[in-house]
Parts: sequence; C-alpha cells; structure tokens
Amino acid sequence: MTLLSEIQNTVKVNQPFMIEDILSPNFSYDTIRSMLSLYVKRGDIRRYCQGIYYLPKRTIFGETKPTLEEVVNRKFISNKKDVYGYYSGMSLLNGVGLSMQVPIVPEITSTKETTRKKTYIINGRRVITRSSNIKINNNNYLYLQFLDIFRYATDEEIQKRRNNIIAFFKEKELKVEKLKKVELLVNEKIRNKFRRSIGYDELT
Repeated sequence: MTLLSEIQNTVKVNQPFMIEDILSPNFSYDTIRSMLSLYVKRGDIRRYCQGIYYLPKRTIFGETKPTLEEVVNRKFISNKKDVYGYYSGMSLLNGVGLSMQVPIVPEITSTKETTRKKTYIINGRRVITRSSNIKINNNNYLYLQFLDIFRYATDEEIQKRRNNIIAFFKEKELKVEKLKKVELLVNEKIRNKFRRSIGYDELT
C-alpha cells in the first residue's frame, strides 16, 4: 500500500492533518515528509499552511478546504484524541459572554506553543497563541480555561456578568474539588481575583 493510499484510508476529505497523524511503520518520517511534498506538487493533497495538509474535496463549483477554525483547532487545541490547548483572551471572554466584542483574531493558549506570545499568519489570517507553563490535557483544560477568565476579564466585566461565569462552570459540569487542585497551579494573582470575585460558595 502506498502512503497516499494510507492517507486516503485514514484521513477524511477536508480534514486538516499533520505528519504525526499519518506516521506509519511502513515509512520513515523523512520519507513521509518527502512524499507529502511530491503529493502537493501533483495535486493529490493540498498544503493549507506550514505543517498542515488536507485532502481536497472537489465539487462542481470547485475545490473546498478546511475552515480556519478547523486548522487552528488541529494545530493548537486538539487532535481529537488529546487536548493540548483552549481559546483564551478576547475569544474566551466573548464565548463566555463577558464581552460583546467579537474577536477578529482568535487567541489560544496551547502546550504546543513554546513562545510566551506569538502571532501566526495562517492563510492570510492572524492567530495569536500563548504558551502555557502548565501542561494542558484532557483532564484540566476546562478548569484552566475557567481560571483564565479571571486572567483576562476586568473586575467590572466579572461583576456585571458573574452569572455568565457561574453558568459556564455548571454547563461544563466542572467540579469544585477538582478546581481547588488546579487552582493551586496558577499564579497567586489569578487565584486571589477568583476568590474575591466569585469564590467557591457560588459554584456549589
């Protein structure tokens, strides 16, 4: 079986993928990288941006491709098995309802990012990423995201929309006991802001 056949059998059309998604005992990493370049030149697959590929979907109206959100999610947030990032900053505040300002530039905190803050240009669009000094995983990402509300929101925004924050906690089915453990991992400024703004009593 050729590498292209393996890709076509394991990757859905228009689903962004990276080399790590198609590693195979039949091919070395360098071989896969070289073959991907060949497939891109032949038009068998497309390169969305550096490190991200996809199988194009051909329709009577032309080819379609993954959305920016799908690419960003795969690159910085999750490979559908493991979570290593989450939306933060203005993206988070808007999603929780603390800010009515719709963010033009997605902001993400990710274990995959090694720089404190970095701006990427992906297919002509800006994306802001931040590194995390805490390893983000399936078990803690929602708790870290919840605590990030108190990193980015002003005291006024928190007091005005405190019900939205409480609703987020309950809708995501977060647990107070687990939050207490994750809370110890973030810096003292965020912990204190959370405790004086909301605290545990309102979450139970």
